[in-house]
Amino acid sequence: APVTFTTYGLGAFAHDLPSVTVPADASGLAQVVWTATPGTVNNVHILVGCPLASGQVDLALFVSAPEPVSANAQK
Repeated sequence: APVTFTTYGLGAFAHDLPSVTVPADASGLAQVVWTATPGTVNNVHILVGCPLASGQVDLALFVSAPEPVSANAQK
């Protein structure tokens, strides 16, 4: 069954798109890779749905900013 993942705000799936549809496997699991694009911080919501299932799932991700690298950091 097809499963659609849609991100609201920042971040992207394959091909830098905010939405992607992938097939679920034989167990009904669907997987995608989501990338935090520059400027993506705090809460990000991804809405997941399938036309063969009732309702939708709202995934909430928390993205923190990377720690700054000190100029005196040891290598």
